[in-house]
Amino acid sequence: MNAIGRLLYIVLILLGLVGVSGLLGKVVQEISLWSPVGAVIALYSTALGMTQWDQSTTIGVIASAGYVVVFAFVGIRWFRWESR
Repeated sequence: MNAIGRLLYIVLILLGLVGVSGLLGKVVQEISLWSPVGAVIALYSTALGMTQWDQSTTIGVIASAGYVVVFAFVGIRWFRWESR
């Protein structure tokens, strides 16, 4: 399970970093804006004053809130102190 988690983490990081640049096409670029890394990139660029508040920042806030809710639910629901 740990290895699967690491592989998914690598895929999400690469999707966010390479996809946002547009190198993989317009469809992948749109998908990457909703990835965790894409949302964080949009939020950091606005927070640092590099861009103004726009649609990508709003998408980043919505996506980040969604990720917090979903991953908190999954983590709380299936967390165990002891393995079976």
